[in-house]
Amino acid sequence: MLLWGQVDDDAVRSLIAAAAILVVLALARIWLARRRYQLVIPDMDHAGESPAVVAGVSSLLRRQVRRVFSRPGAPDGASMVKTVGADIDSGVVVLHTRVKDIPRLQIEIMEAPRDEIAKLTGGLRAVSPDSGEGLVGALSTVLPEQRGATIQPMMRTREWGGKRQVGLTLDAGPIDHAHHASATFWSTSTPSGTTAESDRDQIVGLLRPAAIWIALYLVAGSLPIRYSQQLSFARIFHRKDISDEVDALRAILAAQLATYEMGWYSTKPLIALGFSDQALDDVERAMRVLKTYFRPHYIAGTIHELRGNALIALKDHNGAADTGLVGSYASRAARSFDQAHKEFDQALKLLNHPDSRAAKRAAELRSDFHVRSLKAALRGSDPSHALDQVQNEEITWDDVEQRYNVACLYAVASAVADDLSRDGQELAKCSRAHLNAVIDEDRSFRNIMGSDTDLLLAFKPEELQDIAQRTRCATNPKLSA
Repeated sequence: MLLWGQVDDDAVRSLIAAAAILVVLALARIWLARRRYQLVIPDMDHAGESPAVVAGVSSLLRRQVRRVFSRPGAPDGASMVKTVGADIDSGVVVLHTRVKDIPRLQIEIMEAPRDEIAKLTGGLRAVSPDSGEGLVGALSTVLPEQRGATIQPMMRTREWGGKRQVGLTLDAGPIDHAHHASATFWSTSTPSGTTAESDRDQIVGLLRPAAIWIALYLVAGSLPIRYSQQLSFARIFHRKDISDEVDALRAILAAQLATYEMGWYSTKPLIALGFSDQALDDVERAMRVLKTYFRPHYIAGTIHELRGNALIALKDHNGAADTGLVGSYASRAARSFDQAHKEFDQALKLLNHPDSRAAKRAAELRSDFHVRSLKAALRGSDPSHALDQVQNEEITWDDVEQRYNVACLYAVASAVADDLSRDGQELAKCSRAHLNAVIDEDRSFRNIMGSDTDLLLAFKPEELQDIAQRTRCATNPKLSA
């Protein structure tokens, strides 16, 4: 290796100094590049299908992700961050960490990761074949890992109910690491033997929800965390516990954001179901870490409830086509509602805090959790028992939002009573009375009544319009996470 003192030629010394400066500048540029978030979406493999089906689909997906992040209503975890923050501040859960507001993500979306180190190595190899590569290798060990994620899209097909379905699977994980999150979205069924053009149209139709799922994954993974000042020493001795807690909080956020999209896609049940599987995996992971925190169980109950709604919608859609498929959807929906009831009940049990500081927050949440539990039980495998409980119990509420939830509970109970050949008229009257009281107090609830799946079980759309007196407010009510 040539030493500086052995170089006598001033020109050579100047050349070496200039090269060293360029290397430092290049490393600084690489450092900054690795701090920028790269989203890599490679081109799709045709997976045995006609190459024409998937040609250019990844490029369209990259474009859709850019649109999702550029629109004003890009996925936002602000409400969930506020909710978890209130849980921590009130004392209903004790954590080493605190959540912070999520900054707007600045991402670079590309087909393959940009490897700045390889460019620098190639340049130095041309100047100094013997030692340049080793020098860069040593320096690269102190550089941070590239921030970002790889999303691998894949086409799927299956026979379902005697028809063909085309699906899009997304496998997600950090750059240069194995994937740890996945989602599959299915198109509506089409007759078997359809053309490649039809398959392509269906894949393209799935790109919008796929782009939203990618955005949820990225937003949740970027949740900033700050550490409790009182537990600063614990960070030294319990680093793994704290790291697991951070991952659990991010998993909670990802699952909650997925529930928003499941509600939004309630009229497209196959899409809604596509958001649910990974969301359930996320909350189960959070449950294992945050064993005494009720929030993962509450979110899991919401996911199972929304899954049940989606399966019921599929049952109704396929009612005249395939009785076997209808029965499958109905039984799966009942199991989903049973699981929702179980999770809401578990969240209720974890809310029983003797600590007086936490009692107020727990009391605020308990009514809502109880109503959600009863509502899920009404649609599960033993609706008669749940109906008896609703009819014999005095349901209480503390605010207008909780009263609206009570109105929804009575609407579901009314529909269940009719299905069981029991009188549901009195329950429907209770629901209507609560809705009228809610609207008198907060007119903005008129905006969500007409599309509320619970209310539509007991009321026709025109009846809900009559309750709302055919007027609408400009703003929507903000329901809690």
